Amino acid sequence: MKTVLKAIACHLLDTVQYNPMVVSEAYRSIEADQKNLVYQSCDAVGILFPILVFPKSSGEFLVIDGFKRAQFAMERGYSEMMALVLPEETPLVEIWRLLLIEHLPAFTATDVTKAIACYFFSSCGVPRPEIRSMFALPLGLQAHDQIMRRCFKVAKLPKLVLEFMHEKKLSLKQCVQLGSYSEELLLTVLSWRRKMPLSASTVMELADFLQIQMHRHNLSLEGLLEQDAYKDILFGRSEPAHRLKQFRDLMRQATHPTLMQVNQNIQNVADRMSLPEFATVSWDQTLENRAVHLSATFSTVNQWKTFHSSLDEDVMGRSIQDILDQL
Repeated sequence: MKTVLKAIACHLLDTVQYNPMVVSEAYRSIEADQKNLVYQSCDAVGILFPILVFPKSSGEFLVIDGFKRAQFAMERGYSEMMALVLPEETPLVEIWRLLLIEHLPAFTATDVTKAIACYFFSSCGVPRPEIRSMFALPLGLQAHDQIMRRCFKVAKLPKLVLEFMHEKKLSLKQCVQLGSYSEELLLTVLSWRRKMPLSASTVMELADFLQIQMHRHNLSLEGLLEQDAYKDILFGRSEPAHRLKQFRDLMRQATHPTLMQVNQNIQNVADRMSLPEFATVSWDQTLENRAVHLSATFSTVNQWKTFHSSLDEDVMGRSIQDILDQL
């Protein structure tokens, strides 16, 4: 049966604005650029094409195509605009197919937007089997029920988490892994994005550590982070990269206290060796190899002489022996 569209003067206050996509600031800036182009065109020549809407039982209209034109009209003070109205008997699945086609680039931007698209169609009443059979492949997803379950699970995560996943272009599998942590834990770690550089693996690394420490010390997350060691890092004046290093040092110290103490003892011995700045002493900080490495880089003969004079046999020998005894 052929679908017949009728044109009406659609009252703008009766239109329903939809916004199924939750995306990052970067994506919203792209959307803003597209919106500006539409506004420039409409300001120059007017709205040349009607929007496409679907009548709802409430008397409102759902905008299927032309959302930016409808926004332009409302912001410019229009009370109504021309619209093509889909027949009320149009199958629901066909309406969402039109929406998918019109907004496919946005829906398929990342695995996060694909997941949100599936959940959006489901929340609009499209049965899951039809989403799987009709929408999964256009979205670039495998048409399996397990994939649908993963999509719905990811789409229900907090907005801040979804924005991070979208920005990092995480795979659906990575999104599910990240979503396995509690919302409190995820939102807390992601709130540190301006304090330290965060990748997906770093977020999971920090979340795993905090989770273990909460269980070990029988503390809430808030109680754990109230400890001075955490507050000194999170509220100190360090640069983001250095703050992350400090946090990782804290993690190693909490996880392997004996290892950290031995390394600190060795560092104290190395500091007492009073080597020139162009010479270094190093060792395997995992303590798996019993060896001390002494190296120097010379650019002048004087540096060699300085280095040579620093190698007092008794002092150097005792220091090397002290380090070897610790290893």
